[in-house]
Amino acid sequence: MIQALEEMIKIFCAYGFTHDWCKLIPALKLAYMTSINDSTGKTPAMLEKRWNPKLPVDNLKKTLIDICPTSLIFKIFLDKVRHHANQSMTDAF
Repeated sequence: MIQALEEMIKIFCAYGFTHDWCKLIPALKLAYMTSINDSTGKTPAMLEKRWNPKLPVDNLKKTLIDICPTSLIFKIFLDKVRHHANQSMTDAF
């Protein structure tokens, strides 16, 4: 990661952003952590933390997970879990 950040900083400095390159480090780190690696097919964030940070562009794609489900959706989920648990208990005996 350090080598990749160093290369990104060099590129920004080549474009004339030498006066405030240290302010770019958080944005460059986010760019690095959310870019898909060619060899693994996954992002460094996914490999390190098991999740990808949500970016503003994700709101445009409408791929966000509903973290506040309605009570009806939650009830349906619980009913499925209860049914699966009952089926597992029946199969066990």
